[in-house]
Amino acid sequence: TPTHSTTTGSSAPTTPSTVQTTTTSAWTPTPTPVSTLSITTITVSPIIKCCELNDTFYASGEVVYNGTHGDTCYFVNCSLSCTLEFYNWSCPSTPSPTPTPSKSTPTSSKPLPTPSKPTPSTTKPPACPDFDPPRQENETWWLCDCFMATCKYNNTVEIVRVECEPPPMPTCSNGLTPVRVSDPDGCCWHWECDCYCTGWGDPHYVTFDGLYYSYQGNCTYVLVEEISPSVDNFGVYIDNYHCDPNDKVSCPRTLIVRHETQEVLIKTVHMMPMEVQVQVNRQAVAVPYKKYGLEVSKSGINYVVDIPELGVLVSYNGLSFSVRLPYHRFGNNTKGQCGTCTNTTSDDC
Repeated sequence: TPTHSTTTGSSAPTTPSTVQTTTTSAWTPTPTPVSTLSITTITVSPIIKCCELNDTFYASGEVVYNGTHGDTCYFVNCSLSCTLEFYNWSCPSTPSPTPTPSKSTPTSSKPLPTPSKPTPSTTKPPACPDFDPPRQENETWWLCDCFMATCKYNNTVEIVRVECEPPPMPTCSNGLTPVRVSDPDGCCWHWECDCYCTGWGDPHYVTFDGLYYSYQGNCTYVLVEEISPSVDNFGVYIDNYHCDPNDKVSCPRTLIVRHETQEVLIKTVHMMPMEVQVQVNRQAVAVPYKKYGLEVSKSGINYVVDIPELGVLVSYNGLSFSVRLPYHRFGNNTKGQCGTCTNTTSDDC
């Protein structure tokens, strides 16, 4: 509906004058009395999945569960503080407006005891029974991305991020640089000193922990085996012989690596010039060789046996050898001429 407004200039009654009229017209919409349009600005923040139930993650404010069990209605919500809030109320028998849920602490219900056979309760009910598996009060477990959950009470879970403090770097007794190794939880890490043993000459040895000694012998010797076996048929051996009868000097002749169903022999078949042959289960094989989780390759003058699953590396060139084992798998559990792998020389032979 257009509105019309007029502004008129005034004049004296006895003196003729010019009358100046200004007319202004404007169109405006007719106000609607039924409703008023309002504009709300909503700021959308990134959704952070902060609650977890049955391996499903929920954002803060998201409904986790809304249902009934018997005559009781249940409502579970992921709160702004990343905890599961549990609500319950008596369901109405007839359709009616949805009641406002009231937060309550559920009480464990027990069947009425039979007078003749009372059954006392000896097991404390879980504080978070709706989880799979149900969790006890103050029980903790790992979530993804370095988060840890703790069951508090009434299906309420506290979720916190685990902060890792950088561990101090140790000094390895064998002179190697410590290696960084992830913790079993996959969140934090620690330093370790790998087990590294070498032998050369007639022969000289340096154990896993850095102890030097010499030993001449005409036999096959254990370089490393497990004290308490955790790997099926694992071991490294050296076959020495008296290469100079006058001096009784020992030289390595064959390096042997055993792993599960395979036995690798790296044999010195000729000294001058050096010629080495690789056998698997007493059959000559071409290099590179790869089968059943074991690999044999050549790097320069060295033949290398690699067992990736165990992190084991063994090399031999006809004159010298080296054995490298990861500490987290073999530490404090080795025996043989390479020593004990404890990062101290005091318990080596």
